[in-house]
Amino acid sequence: MSRLKAAVVGATGMAGQQFVQALSNHPNFEVVIMVTSRTMKTYQEALLESNGSSRWTQHTPIPEDMLNVPVLASKEFRPDSVDVIFTAIESDLAKELEPWFAQTTPTFSTASAFRYFEDTPLLITGVNDDHAELIRKQQREHGWKGFVLPVPNCTVTGLAITLKP
Repeated sequence: MSRLKAAVVGATGMAGQQFVQALSNHPNFEVVIMVTSRTMKTYQEALLESNGSSRWTQHTPIPEDMLNVPVLASKEFRPDSVDVIFTAIESDLAKELEPWFAQTTPTFSTASAFRYFEDTPLLITGVNDDHAELIRKQQREHGWKGFVLPVPNCTVTGLAITLKP
């Protein structure tokens, strides 16, 4: 089975770096592009500050397989060039970019921008899987081929998983 081509939007921020770590050598996803506020040659280059220090904040080193992934500015990114998009951006920017992404591509978001819409599921695996049906409603109502699927905040997730049994 071939892996899905993935993009990480907001890849240099703390949450984006966590996506990068989680997707490193993933059996189902291959990160083929990173999206940030400006175009750079590689992810490694995008993480360098002008004074030479690194923006990498994680406790483990930058994953080797991610160092040379190309980086594009959001205005240059083509959402239809990938199979799936993972976003780790602020809610104001998410309100602008994520509907554009969802026109063609499934978009998984850490932002709260769409958490409170009637047609937006907040899925927690094993807790409310039946809410996935809302994805079809979202696609119909917006005319999207993709969707926006935000994660619930970390407090809700922890509580819901604990209370489900």
